Amino acid sequence: MENKALFEIADNQQGFFTAKQAIKCGISSKNHAYFVKTGKWNKEGRGLYRLLNYPIVERPDLMRLYLWSRNSHDIPQGVFSHSTALMLYDLSDVMPEKIHMTVPENFKRRSKIPEILQIHKKNLLKEDIQYYLNVKVTKPLRTIIDIIEENVISKELIYQAIEASVSKGLIISKNKILDHPYLNDNQKLKKRVENFL
Repeated sequence: MENKALFEIADNQQGFFTAKQAIKCGISSKNHAYFVKTGKWNKEGRGLYRLLNYPIVERPDLMRLYLWSRNSHDIPQGVFSHSTALMLYDLSDVMPEKIHMTVPENFKRRSKIPEILQIHKKNLLKEDIQYYLNVKVTKPLRTIIDIIEENVISKELIYQAIEASVSKGLIISKNKILDHPYLNDNQKLKKRVENFL
């Protein structure tokens, strides 16, 4: 792999890159099959590749799903959230069966949603998102609000997540949760959140 620009992109994406990114780096779409056939690239999905000899890193499945969520401009739209975010931050003993991803309300994909994904459609605030392992994840405060709103994990795990967030310094105080702008428009949810504090 001699294309330095493509390597830099792939290096920031755990070895993954899209067909559009390869084309922007000057590699014609006609040559993509050649790179797969000669063992330089691995085809990971529709329009998605990975450098064959790139070291395996932590949670490559997240990057694959993150890049799956890209829009027509090749920009990933997905944000890992809910119990998946809890697990990534190690805030509770939750072990989700599916990987939870929040996407914008207008999100559309022609390809089938991977079975492992649980999609939530919601427009998130920029302040609710941060990067973790080079993918977008909801911040702990937003994650706690989402899991309370979703109401599918046990109260014990929610309490555990709140306590862990405060003790790890990820949330300044429990009462800070109530100041979140999303709760201003949803008094019923705000009351439910208050019951956990």
